[in-house]
Amino acid sequence: MQRRDNLLLLGLAILVYASLAWFQHYPGYMDANYYFVTGQQIASGQGFTQPFIWNYLDSPQSIPHPSHSYWMPLASLVAAAGMFLTGSLSFQSARLGFFLAAIMLPLLTYSLAFRLTGKRDNALLAGLLAVFPPYLASFFITTDNFSLLALLGACFFLLDPRRSILRAVLLGLVCGLMNLSRSDGLLWVVMATLGIFWRPWLETGRLQALDARPLVGLATGYLLAMLPWVFRNLQTFGVPLAPGGSHLLWMLGYNEIFLYPAGMLTSERFWEAGLGEILSDRGWAFQNNLGNAIGVQGAIFVTPLILLGWFKLREQFVVRQAGLAWLLLIAAMTIFFPFAGARGGYFHAAAAFQPLWWALTPVGLDAAVGWARRRDLFTPQAFTVFRVMLLVLVLALSGYLAFGRLQSWNSAYPRYSEIESFLLEKGAASEDRVMVVDPPAYYHATGRQGLVMPEGDPLTALQVAGQFGARYLILEEGSLLEWLQPFFDTPASRPGYLYLGGGPGWEVYELVP
Repeated sequence: MQRRDNLLLLGLAILVYASLAWFQHYPGYMDANYYFVTGQQIASGQGFTQPFIWNYLDSPQSIPHPSHSYWMPLASLVAAAGMFLTGSLSFQSARLGFFLAAIMLPLLTYSLAFRLTGKRDNALLAGLLAVFPPYLASFFITTDNFSLLALLGACFFLLDPRRSILRAVLLGLVCGLMNLSRSDGLLWVVMATLGIFWRPWLETGRLQALDARPLVGLATGYLLAMLPWVFRNLQTFGVPLAPGGSHLLWMLGYNEIFLYPAGMLTSERFWEAGLGEILSDRGWAFQNNLGNAIGVQGAIFVTPLILLGWFKLREQFVVRQAGLAWLLLIAAMTIFFPFAGARGGYFHAAAAFQPLWWALTPVGLDAAVGWARRRDLFTPQAFTVFRVMLLVLVLALSGYLAFGRLQSWNSAYPRYSEIESFLLEKGAASEDRVMVVDPPAYYHATGRQGLVMPEGDPLTALQVAGQFGARYLILEEGSLLEWLQPFFDTPASRPGYLYLGGGPGWEVYELVP
């Protein structure tokens, strides 16, 4: 029976994600573009380099520049593996590994739900929810960490390191891969280590002599995954972890991720802003992160079912472990990294919890319907009716959100091709670089190197353009730093900025540092 369920889930997942892949022609947004282009660099033998600059946090000196000084490399490696296996540097080849992760995710979610509840119908519903994730479906098959983290999260919750040394090594490897996907993946190493100490006490009610073998296995697996990357960073940057994220603690706004020079991000400047502003920023971040948890991870109407399911199964270790891990994650993304967290960090990192949330949803639904049944509000068929209604709702919402988002994602690349043609008409040489909101996307669409507009003022941008050889400034509607808005609203030449013209939603200036 379980084999038949798995075949059903696999077939549906292939159908759903292949349909989405058919309509998605490009990675879609900066993170996915970054992993795609750096994957191309790896697959084409150019190593961990990037032909653009998208932030100045590690004080870059030239283009090309060592890659992954801010983001971790797993998504790029998976993209490169797909290109290497197919012999093509196309986006279709790059997303092969992400597609495979997405279609395997319902099977692991099924196993996790069955492990938690022992009920086939609950496991099947959880697996179907993984086939139709309302907000995440389109993200699962692009070159980003979402499907990888969700798959690794399911493995994390399924592996008990006490059962064998091999399972401990595998869990360590999973934790290492989660850390290779995101810097905050270190959270899972902490949770796995804590679990080795905490789980026996929770399950028996008394302290037990510590068996060191799970800890040794966990450390072995983790180091197998992480040590090569640590050595690379030591060789490239002189530090074990990439240096770009060290400034995030002292940001006073999200756009300061583009601040130049990054050395301005100091603790002294941070505290000078005043405790009131610092606390206000964190209140804003908490509100956004919580809204993300309810609206994205919980698809709004599923959130109460997840919470109820968590409460019903709260005595199970993995459920408690997930609850603690989630609290630690949202605390970190609110207190320490409020801007990066609220503008995408939490959204990305929380994908690791998604399989467990799907596994808890049927439990919460049964509890809610059971409560109503005990008060004679519904007939016995209500359990089936509400399950079908839930699936219909998530399917409709998934389709609506996914295809709407894909239309938006596909639109940027034709625009960049149009802008590139405009630049060539104006006499741009192949070596001329551009300053643009999404340098990885522009490079993907045109092959032209670029750098992101710096946070600051017109003089700062001219300084950056002079250092890195940027000749053109490209402005796009809806993606402007505050100091650039007047350049777009009232296009005209200014000192150092020669207005060349524009088109629907974009304007171009020639930079004269």
